[in-house]
Amino acid sequence: MLLILILFVQLINGIKINNKFIEEPDDVETIIGSTLIFRCRTEPIHQSQITWCKNDFCTLGKTRDLPFYPRYQFIGNADQEDIGMYQCQIRAGQQTAGVMSRKAKLTVLQIPTSLLIEHVLSFIVCRANNAMPEAKISWHFPKSISYISKNDYALLSGQALRNSISNLTLIANRSSHGILIQCQAHSSAIQTLNKTMITQQYIQTIFRPEINISLIGKQIENNIIYIQCNVECRPNLIKIQWFNGSSLLNITNENRLSLLLTRYMNKNKITCQAINQVGTTNQSIILDIIYKPIFIDTYRNQLNNSSITLVNEGESIELECHVDSSPSSLITWIFNEEIILFNQTSLKIDYVQSMQHIVFFIYVVHIIHYLEYLIEQLDLD
Repeated sequence: MLLILILFVQLINGIKINNKFIEEPDDVETIIGSTLIFRCRTEPIHQSQITWCKNDFCTLGKTRDLPFYPRYQFIGNADQEDIGMYQCQIRAGQQTAGVMSRKAKLTVLQIPTSLLIEHVLSFIVCRANNAMPEAKISWHFPKSISYISKNDYALLSGQALRNSISNLTLIANRSSHGILIQCQAHSSAIQTLNKTMITQQYIQTIFRPEINISLIGKQIENNIIYIQCNVECRPNLIKIQWFNGSSLLNITNENRLSLLLTRYMNKNKITCQAINQVGTTNQSIILDIIYKPIFIDTYRNQLNNSSITLVNEGESIELECHVDSSPSSLITWIFNEEIILFNQTSLKIDYVQSMQHIVFFIYVVHIIHYLEYLIEQLDLD
């Protein structure tokens, strides 16, 4: 009889009772800094045997149980380190089998700490930084704005946070300047807080200088003229420079240049150069100066208005006449008050007779009168 009793007790001790959960933990989403509770409820007899596991490790270090209620896992001031998979466990006993609850995911949400548009040119970037979960970004702008492409991606920021980036490539033109463009971040964290996160800026279309150059005054020798350099650009000019050919005249931000004209400046190229941070633009004007005629040699050195050439009787001679003037002069050869040759720079005499002269001063007067006539016509205009 005693033997049967002993065997019965051993049989009872060998039977393991399967435990069941009355309530198991559920997935939780919470805002960083919030307090949350994972619930895990069993039969009262097993409450003292409940432990908690995180990410399959069943030792959480310092416990954060509610006082006297070990079946609840309490987490206060939640942060990113608390993110993970949680389970509650009934430890195995002499008469009870160990069992694990279902896994519950904890997500700690954090809204972006910064949301800004980095550039407002043809390539625009919108960022939503340091969020959990990562934010989705949308753009809002008029239909008149067309874009080439939109590229969205996310990057890690620390151990658990995400930076969301959206790149928008626009077809930039001046008609877009001043149009409002908005960037909005969306996430469950923002929705939970019942917030709206929108940043906005006005499109700024920048362009290199555009120049419209004009000349004020008559281009006549010894006159003062003004060259106006009107510039349109965005952003503002850094500086304007003036060049005579390749020589720098001055460095100034003045858009008007004054010049005292000389014959030696004729056909010179005067250039206005405008610079801003986008680029450099040049525009030039060619001077066309009117000036009276002077006699010059083949090296373009000025000669007197009269000259004497000695030649023996019976010899031949070729006379040359070079004139510098603007516009070009009409050359007339006169002998004894009669025109003998017109519009030629050289005169050849095959046989020089005694007392024969070519009178140059009359030729000079003719040229001066012609130029004075042209100047008078300009004055009338």
